[in-house]
Amino acid sequence: MVVLLAALVLGLPAGAQDVPKVRVLRGAVEFSEGVQYAQALGLFKKYGIDVDVQIVSSGEAAAAAIVGGTADIGAANVVSLVLAHERGVGFTFVAPGAEYTGSAPTNALIVAKNSPIHGPKDLIGKTIGVIALGDINTIAIRAWLERSGVDAKSVRFLELPNPQMSAAIDRGAVDAAIVSSPALAPAMQTGRVAGLPYSAVSEHFAINAWYAKKDWVAAHRDTVARFTRAVTEAQLWANKNHADSAKILIADAKLDPDLVASMTRATFAPKLEDTLIQPLIDLMAKYGRIAAPFPASDLYVSL
Repeated sequence: MVVLLAALVLGLPAGAQDVPKVRVLRGAVEFSEGVQYAQALGLFKKYGIDVDVQIVSSGEAAAAAIVGGTADIGAANVVSLVLAHERGVGFTFVAPGAEYTGSAPTNALIVAKNSPIHGPKDLIGKTIGVIALGDINTIAIRAWLERSGVDAKSVRFLELPNPQMSAAIDRGAVDAAIVSSPALAPAMQTGRVAGLPYSAVSEHFAINAWYAKKDWVAAHRDTVARFTRAVTEAQLWANKNHADSAKILIADAKLDPDLVASMTRATFAPKLEDTLIQPLIDLMAKYGRIAAPFPASDLYVSL
């Protein structure tokens, strides 16, 4: 009787004892913390799946594992999945992740406190630190500059790891840099905000999301739907419960509690939708990162 009741509650076949297993890879960033929130809240168990979560050092490593079949689901930024789509790689988003929101930005263009840079026109001839050339930061800065009539070719970009941005600004290696949480809070103590380039993309757009191979999703639609429900519920809980979710984040990422308390926390999207993805696709086409724009719906499945 107990097994039958559990099967009815979780939607499992009566008498089933083997819970579907899902192997998930994520980066060590708050944007992909949703699976840890789901684990801590018991939501994977609630929805009848057994999820094993591992942290990987790079998105490329996660993608290789998913292609090779040693992992099932990963977290990827939208730019990466757009580029994969352009190359014909069979990935699809299956659950929402973090979104940029202009009212609570998790990144900003930082300059030194005594810098003469106060806006886009002050950046002509200057060097800007970004994590990678052609990444979302570079695209956002180009859009932000051009919105103010500044030719993006008039600035230089230098690749730097996010934790090193503030030090590079302090020693004059760059004139400005896009800095993201958790490095943003301490960067704002030693420098100041000169702009919010991401808002030039949109006041609301998807930064990352959970993805899998299309053929794996087609063969495991029920399992994927359970994962999507659990992660989405956990992420929306995190949006409303910063104090409680901070405890999970601190324990999982081994972060300083004072740092987390000073951070602008990630905002998670309630669902995958065209309006959150299309702005980046269009800008990537405009700046030559992809050959032509395509419908955002090509990047995700509805479950």
